[in-house]
Amino acid sequence: MSTLKSASLVRLAAASALVACLGLSTAVCAADAREAAVVTKTVSADPNFIIGTLLVQRLGERGTPIVLVPGLASGAWVWQDTVRQLQDSHVVYVVTLAGFDGRPAVSGDLMKQALLSLKGLILTQKLDRPVLIGHSLGGVLSLALAQNEPRLVSGVISIDGLPVFPGTETMPAEQRPAMVKSVTSGMSGLG
Repeated sequence: MSTLKSASLVRLAAASALVACLGLSTAVCAADAREAAVVTKTVSADPNFIIGTLLVQRLGERGTPIVLVPGLASGAWVWQDTVRQLQDSHVVYVVTLAGFDGRPAVSGDLMKQALLSLKGLILTQKLDRPVLIGHSLGGVLSLALAQNEPRLVSGVISIDGLPVFPGTETMPAEQRPAMVKSVTSGMSGLG
């Protein structure tokens, strides 16, 4: 197993512990359903389905809904230990972003399409204020959705993502917005 993959799995195991410690009671959270209507209009009965640009796997049958969003170069597999810990007491939605883990890339603004697709997942599957847990880019997307649509989610856990990326802890706070803008504009060009 590569060092990067191993380190990611360790961080995600830590996320599972954090979820348990927090009791999923973190607070953040607004709903404007305009754009999401174009994603899809029906609740999927299939445990594996597509919403917009996302491949979604649904596991578990009861409890607080949780959406797991992986980071760059990852897929649903990165959350396997977390899913095992949560699926008996929660409905878990694990997404794979377009352009990663064998999924075809999309043209246009990857970030905007991913945000619309996450919003579409929540609205079309009628998720009652899920907790979003994101790693790296997934954390950035989760925080962005919560900021833009706070009534749609009950909380966000961001691992190795914003507000401070690993390795930038000592960067002066006034330099961080420029770094975020640079990363975001670079990500929008990936589609």
